[in-house]
Formats: sequence, structure tokens, C-alpha cells
Amino acid sequence: MHRKFKILFMVMMLVAAVFLSGCVDDNSAKESNPVSNNLAENTTQVITDMMGRTVELPSNVSTVVTVGPVPVINTFIEVMGESSTIANGLPESFVKQGRWKYQYVFAPQIEGAPVVQDSSGTVNIESLLQIDPDVVFTMDKSTVSMLEGKNINVVYLQWTNTTDVEQLMILMGDIYNNPQRAEEYNQYFESKISEVNEKVTSVPEEEQPKVLFCSPTTLTVPHKICEWWTTQAGGIAVSQNNRTSEVYTFDMEQLLKWDPDVIITQKPSDIDYIYNDTRFSDISAVKDQQVYTTPVGAHVWGHRGIETPLMVEWAASKLYPEKITYAEMFNDTASFYQQFFDMKLTEEQITEILNGTAGT
Repeated sequence: MHRKFKILFMVMMLVAAVFLSGCVDDNSAKESNPVSNNLAENTTQVITDMMGRTVELPSNVSTVVTVGPVPVINTFIEVMGESSTIANGLPESFVKQGRWKYQYVFAPQIEGAPVVQDSSGTVNIESLLQIDPDVVFTMDKSTVSMLEGKNINVVYLQWTNTTDVEQLMILMGDIYNNPQRAEEYNQYFESKISEVNEKVTSVPEEEQPKVLFCSPTTLTVPHKICEWWTTQAGGIAVSQNNRTSEVYTFDMEQLLKWDPDVIITQKPSDIDYIYNDTRFSDISAVKDQQVYTTPVGAHVWGHRGIETPLMVEWAASKLYPEKITYAEMFNDTASFYQQFFDMKLTEEQITEILNGTAGT
């Protein structure tokens, strides 16, 4: 009897040991692989966009669509090193402008990719759904409402004022799980502006050149940010009038009254237009051959966008070539695209960007 009890006791101890071993192994497995315990929590993220909306997105965003001003929105993605996630092509309204060559250099897969909006900006929902993106980026609030109503993930981005850039980049860093890259760009933006300011701040206001950024064929100032970068570059923006609208229309009488010392245009053909039109012949910028065209890389530098810090430096190099040389501008341009677009451009490409002569 005593022997049977002893055997039974040993069997029970063996079973208990096996059971406890299983528990330990199970707990160890759970501790070593926390992702498997909380899969739902780790496959999505919740962000707050620039309208204050909360949006639930995949943790790993791999396919995106850009709607509205497509080239500028693309640059916000490209500067994060995520150009490969862009799944849509450029709308025809942009393609026909013939100036977006470097969109295809920085994001080659968009050439021939599906286009999701027509020339009027209307979104083709069927094309959008076929792409099935993780998120749609837009800068248009009505597009947000429309896509939200169709249960499509949409994030609103805003760059109305230069103060918006920091928040925008932080948001992109959150979406792409790369806050370091966002912080790197924000620091670059601030340091580049400060660097240029230091070089031109000693120029007395009465000696600062009067500058006009315009489209001469329509007599319009296309973006009010030009007044900001003109001031940062040490110039006086003649079109500054505290307006709220982006576009400002003027007439020849006003232009002659402004009499700018420097004119910066949107495209190379504008330069010939100005020099060949006798209406402009009495303007100081024309008489002194101080008419230039804005550089164009991933986007038009003179418009708001990722290349805005470079535009400040480039404008200063035209206003004060003795303070910022062409060689400096050339090298800084090369460094920028290598640092933020992960691309080493050739001398020919950099020259093309600085001259604003890139086609499609």
C-alpha cells in the first residue's frame, strides 16, 4: 500500500512539472513576441490632421494617392524618403505645363500611373478605389468632406503660412513613422533661413532692391508667399499689401509705379516676353537686365513647398551676388537633394533646376 502511494505521488509530481513547464514556455513566448499579443493595436495608428480630424491609418503606410495640387503634395512625401508610396500619376492639367520632369526623376513609378482627377480637379472615385490606397492626401477641404463621406481614409495638409511647415512635417513624420526625418527637415528650414538672414541683414532698407514675382502675360502675382521669401532674401516686395487671397492682379500703370529693380518670373519664356514687349521697356529691372525665372525642381521654388528655403537663398544670390555666389548656390542645391531626396544629381541636372529650364 505504501509503495502504491509512493508511485502515485511521483506520477502527480511529474504531471505538475510538465504543466508548470508549459506555462513558463507559454509566458516566455508571449513576452518574447508582444506583437502577436496585441496585433490590432500595432497594425493601425491614429493621427490628427491639419483640420483637427482624427484618422485611423495602417501603421505601415505603403500606398498613397495625392489629390489637388499634386506636385506640391508629392514633395511632402518625397522629402520623407517615401516617394515609392505614391500610386497616382500627374493630372493632365499639370502634365501640359511641361515643367515637371523632376517629379518623374524623384518618383519614377508615377509616369504612366493611374490619374485620379480631371483637369478641373474632380476626383474619379472609380480610379481611386481601384488603387485602394492606405490614405489620400489633399489640401482641399471639400475633397476631404467628399472622400470622408465615402469612407476613404483622407488626410488634410495645409501650407498657407510659413509657420504651417513645421506642423505639416511633424504630421508626415508621424504617418510614415519617421519623426527624425521630419525634425531634420524642420531644422534645415530654420537654419537655412537664418543663414541667409545673417548675410543680408546689414543692408539698409533704402538700399534693398525692389522685387516683383509675377506672371507677365497675365499681370498677376501668383502666390503671396513670394512676399515672404523676398523679404527674407533682403528685398522689398512691391506687391505686399496684406491681402488674404493668393493671386493678386495688377495693371501696367501699377507696374510702372512700382518700378521694380528685379523681376522674377514663373518660366523661362516669360523673360523673352518681358524683353520683347515695349510696355516693360522703361522698368528698371528691364533696363538693367535683372529679369530672372524661378528655379524648378520637384516643384516651382517660387511657390510654397519643400524647396522654399532654397528659394530664399537663390533670391538672395540674385539680389546680392557678392554675398552668395553661384558656386555656393550650386553646392547647396546638390546637398539638399542628396540629403532629403536621397539622390545625387548631376551637374547638368542641378544647372537645369537652377535655370528653371526642366521640361517633362
